[in-house]
Amino acid sequence: MYKSKRNAYLTEDAKILLGEIEAIIKPPEVFTPDEVNSLNQYQCSGFHPFTCPNRGSQHFSNGIDLGVLIPTTRGWICQYCDYTQDWAHDFMKNYPKVEEIYTIREIIRDGEGA
Repeated sequence: MYKSKRNAYLTEDAKILLGEIEAIIKPPEVFTPDEVNSLNQYQCSGFHPFTCPNRGSQHFSNGIDLGVLIPTTRGWICQYCDYTQDWAHDFMKNYPKVEEIYTIREIIRDGEGA
């Protein structure tokens, strides 16, 4: 709901309309901030990252791959064109944090996982 002291005297209908306008203007949240962090971890993990399907001569490498998509709360974005994507695999949204990956590697290395 739209909140402002100067709009305190608006009618209920006007307040409802302002709330509806705000819902249209404000982009929906596709991923939570925690999911964005996990997706970014995945993109940098060494597995094949999500990339723009339009990648080509106008797309460049960011050190990971050509045309790598960037996760945001509004979904994936391409920094070189207007391509967006609003989905990711569930396992990527909960990708292990760097500290957890090192712990898993240590367990495997020390033979505790066998």
